[in-house]
Amino acid sequence: MNRLPIISVPSGLANTNTGRWVYDVMPLVTMAACVPTLFLYYRSKRWTDLAVFSLGFALAIFYHVCHMHVDGLQGAALFGISGPLWRTWDIICAQWLLARTFGHVVGARHWLTQVITNTVFPAVCLYYFWTASEALPMKNIMHTLVAVMLTTLAAKLLVEGVHTLPKYCRRRGTTTLGLFMLGFIAFPMPELFPRHYWLFHSLWHVLLAAGYYQLYALIEAESLAAYKEARRHKHVRGKRQHQANQTRQSPSVTETHDTLLSEANTDAQDKRQAVGQPSQAHRIQADTADSDYSSGTEFDAAEAKCGLDGLRLDTLLPPAIVHRKKV
Repeated sequence: MNRLPIISVPSGLANTNTGRWVYDVMPLVTMAACVPTLFLYYRSKRWTDLAVFSLGFALAIFYHVCHMHVDGLQGAALFGISGPLWRTWDIICAQWLLARTFGHVVGARHWLTQVITNTVFPAVCLYYFWTASEALPMKNIMHTLVAVMLTTLAAKLLVEGVHTLPKYCRRRGTTTLGLFMLGFIAFPMPELFPRHYWLFHSLWHVLLAAGYYQLYALIEAESLAAYKEARRHKHVRGKRQHQANQTRQSPSVTETHDTLLSEANTDAQDKRQAVGQPSQAHRIQADTADSDYSSGTEFDAAEAKCGLDGLRLDTLLPPAIVHRKKV
């Protein structure tokens, strides 16, 4: 295992012990700043991110335990693995995590962009492990990380489109970006000030851990807002579809009104016909009586009192009135 190629350790960082355990233990203690991000991954069920971040968390702890050794990193070993090898794995895993995080930042959804952010960087690092003889080219690894980020952004814009880029809260987004920038500023400082490795590397841990937490809290907030908006649109579409189905299945208000009006007219016509039949019978009987009473076809002056068709007005009166009149 220790024959694997490693990333060269700068001479000033081989042994960073200050002789004060409070200072020397700070890089290890500040790893606790990553715990809230782990819980955030767990609560949001980001299992892949939880696994990768937990792996980087464990590698960093093992590396810093070795770094606290009295003889320095070169003379330390943990679980049979040398300190420089733990450092190499820690650096590679941290950069892989940055590549994945960049994919989340730009909202990579297409399979091509996801393949680039998740597999290209570790595949290239495996190639370096396979081809390197003693030392891994640190500059090439960093260039690979930058190339993966740029390729991810290009694939995002070309395949998914500019309109698919996520929009973040400006205030929280600015805070998150500031934390990452300050962390990247603090990261190379130990090479310039080796005796203050404990300070700058501890700042790197705290700033980057806070940046990760703010970033994924922001991503989860945006995802939750998008999820609620999609649910709302789905509910509105379902409600409209339900109303359209009811409209097709049930008659409209106009059709119902026309139907009721037609039925009312039919009933009224039936009632008029029922009332008109007795009148017609009276009329026929009256015409017969008139014909018997009258002088045949000759005009009778007495019939001038009749209504139309020779119907006398007294035939339209009720029988009691007619009887009283005759009496």
